[in-house]
Amino acid sequence: AVHQHSGGIANPNQTYLSTAMLGGEAEDGTSHPKHPQAQSFLSAFASVFTPVWFAALLEGCHDEATASAVLRLMVLMQQSSPTFAAAFEAKGGFAPLVLSIPKFSTCPSIIISLLSQLLHVSILHLPCFPILDAGQLNEVFESESELSELMSKAYVQPVNEQRTDPSCGVFFAAGRMPCGVFSLLAECLGRNVQLSPYDNDLASKARQTNKAILELLAHRHNLSPSFQAFCKTQDFIEPLAQTLCLVYDERLEKMEQVGQEAQPMQDQGRKPRRGSLSEVPQDMSAMERYVGTSEEVQGASGFGMVQLLRLVISNAVSSGPGAPPLLYSLFTSFPIHASADQVGAYQLVLLDLVKSTIEDAIDLGEAAALACSIGVVSVLLDRLMKGFFTSEPALQTVSMALTLLKDLASPDSSAAQVVGNAELSMLTVDAAHIARLVCIAALRRSRPMNADDP
Repeated sequence: AVHQHSGGIANPNQTYLSTAMLGGEAEDGTSHPKHPQAQSFLSAFASVFTPVWFAALLEGCHDEATASAVLRLMVLMQQSSPTFAAAFEAKGGFAPLVLSIPKFSTCPSIIISLLSQLLHVSILHLPCFPILDAGQLNEVFESESELSELMSKAYVQPVNEQRTDPSCGVFFAAGRMPCGVFSLLAECLGRNVQLSPYDNDLASKARQTNKAILELLAHRHNLSPSFQAFCKTQDFIEPLAQTLCLVYDERLEKMEQVGQEAQPMQDQGRKPRRGSLSEVPQDMSAMERYVGTSEEVQGASGFGMVQLLRLVISNAVSSGPGAPPLLYSLFTSFPIHASADQVGAYQLVLLDLVKSTIEDAIDLGEAAALACSIGVVSVLLDRLMKGFFTSEPALQTVSMALTLLKDLASPDSSAAQVVGNAELSMLTVDAAHIARLVCIAALRRSRPMNADDP
């Protein structure tokens, strides 16, 4: 007799593997009879199929089909066996794959496998597309959203059991270290950013792939509380910030292709201070300078990343006291090898996002959002006092602090209509204190340091 095969194809009615992510439980709550046997079988490979073993296998792959099959096997084993997944993370997780997977950054099946693991959707329920389309991805992952949320909750501990990283205050789930799948996905995004400025088929595919990934992540952020919580962790913040720094190079590459001067350098006479306001274009925002104008940004990778980051910051400001630690982490998460120009551009883009978020909080007029905004400005003050800001971000910080204080002190503002008098008075006092310190720090940092300082 021929028995039904139990794995390997995208069929939700399979005998066992379709229930493996749920601990072998069927929809009616009964345990599958093959569950103990299958778990023993999968666990036996935990000490053999290590991350380094998969990395060595993928390193020798020269075609997308083979690499995709290997990665799908790896993800399937992780999703089917908690023992295998724990052993995989303990031996390095996805980190050893960073040299092999990104070279297939435009392969749809590779990207879908990574998204499957990131969003906790069974890889057996996901089809393989010839090209990645944002609409199709959103539809497929939304159909699995209920199971995805159920599985995500297994990875997130209650808030009162969480601990924080003492260096940045960002939450991590207690007792469970991240596997780094988003870092690997961010590496693929970064490689596609480097490919996208050119005018060829590979560049077009890279742009389309990044657009689909970033739109899916933004879509999941709007719908999934579990994914919103993940986006506030260092495992999301750091890879995205480091990839966003590459957008500056992409922008310079495009400017060079159209014959514009990316950064005019003048060696005549005395050089101005780095970041001098005299070099800042008055008719363009930082977003337009470093990401692109409204006519250029549609479909650009940088625009998608900035929009995703905008959602994360806005959600943090409106949902509780997690915004200041989040901003602190964002401002300190640039790559260690980044140039001064890359870091400056990255920080100015962040300041543009912070400015628009504070303006939204002012329009909203809710006490929690306004309190978070004051905390966010205090983070900018910390950056300013430590000397990380040049003249332009320093001036923007002063402007945000004073705008926030003016709104809190105005009797005609939304805050005056929504917030109680006692609470509003406390917020105003805090905002005035922060604004005073911001002005003093900006004045001190704007003075010449010595006779040679312009």
